Amino acid sequence: MRRVVVLASVLVVAACGSEGGTAQLRPTPTSVAGGTITRLPTSTTASAGRTCHRRSLRIEPGDKPAPVCVREGDELPFRSSASPHQPWLPLTSSAPAVVRCSANPAPDGGIAGTCTAVAAGHATLSTSTSPFAGDPGGPPQFGWQVRVTVTG
Repeated sequence: MRRVVVLASVLVVAACGSEGGTAQLRPTPTSVAGGTITRLPTSTTASAGRTCHRRSLRIEPGDKPAPVCVREGDELPFRSSASPHQPWLPLTSSAPAVVRCSANPAPDGGIAGTCTAVAAGHATLSTSTSPFAGDPGGPPQFGWQVRVTVTG
């Protein structure tokens, strides 16, 4: 009876730890004296088709977006909010060989463009608003960044 309770507890914990229910657990039955114990894998692999998908990014001051996962060759469009007094600087990639970005400034101080997933790996996309030109003690600059994982 205790084995059943322990096994049920392990299954519940493993299910809660999976990403959005996309992970697949493949139990392995093992014979032991007095019955069979089902061993669970020590790690789970999420399905790339469900966790890595195309999307678009919205850049907002103070926003801390969750990491993004896309497939090699995917395009990731982005657009920022308007910032007429402190225009957004172009979006840059920490690893242009993994994710390459091109941005266009908008008349309202925003930016818009597209990032392309070039190769498998990781990159951090980042931008910030320009310093306030009217007063050095004026409004603070805003920074924004997101980590992108590209799968092959």
